[in-house]
Amino acid sequence: MVYEKTAAGIDEITGGQRRLTPKQRQVLILIDGKRSLAEIGQSLPRLAVVEIVEELVTHGLIQDPQRPLSLAHAHEAAAEVAEPSAEQLAETKNILISSTTEYLGLMGRGMTEQISTASSYAQLKACISRWHMAIRESKGGRMIADELMTKVQMTLSSN
Repeated sequence: MVYEKTAAGIDEITGGQRRLTPKQRQVLILIDGKRSLAEIGQSLPRLAVVEIVEELVTHGLIQDPQRPLSLAHAHEAAAEVAEPSAEQLAETKNILISSTTEYLGLMGRGMTEQISTASSYAQLKACISRWHMAIRESKGGRMIADELMTKVQMTLSSN
């Protein structure tokens, strides 16, 4: 079975708060809407992946793409985060693309393309998650990753 992150799951990865255990976080990071549970289990053989996935589903952090969140959960998630304006999305894209170019260089070319073609807030949030992890893991971006993430969050939340 394949799972994907919900908006709350993406927020958990990209946000500054750490509410999950390290094991839960490892599994959540690997869930991408493409890998099956078997593949994730092979990547993390020492973890009880099935049980952790059940916990992540219960917390509303992941979902089966064939069975999206219930209407009640969808309304809760929508109430938590207002959709950013087109200007906010454009400014966020500029931050992501310029920092990707600066800190990842040619290795970030694919990511830059994904960011520039993101046409919705949900697509951009998925890009932000991958972008933040890549910047944190880069040699030059390691020290500034959290500052850049704060700038992105402020841009998306400003009115």
